Amino acid sequence: MIKTNKDFKNDIDCLANNIYNFYLDTLKENNYRIFAKDVNFKLDEVDEYELNAFKKCFKVYLKTDVQFRKTKHIKSDCLSVSLPDFYNNYYTVNFIIYKDRYSEHGKKYLDDVFNLFVKNIEYRVKNKEKINKGE
Repeated sequence: MIKTNKDFKNDIDCLANNIYNFYLDTLKENNYRIFAKDVNFKLDEVDEYELNAFKKCFKVYLKTDVQFRKTKHIKSDCLSVSLPDFYNNYYTVNFIIYKDRYSEHGKKYLDDVFNLFVKNIEYRVKNKEKINKGE
């Protein structure tokens, strides 16, 4: 399950919410599959295969609490993804931003991160459409 919190404390929370909204809108348009292998039937919600593929693609920005504690990054509470592991125990990954890059570049770094997410999602959608058309 992917979820967001509307309580914005800073620009990083706002960025996380914008990424969440863009990703969910794009998922709804594409049968809830962008990063995972496409299916032949209609999906009603995001499943664990898509979320695991999303996490794998953006593993630099999605960290568990244990991974986060080992670093000096900034964690956002506005974007978190609950994923099952091999034993069907759920763990949560949260959206993080590199503290040193954020303190050095500020809002420009946040814009770059958002553009990275947007470009990657749009590229996957375009690539998926080519595969479905058989080009």
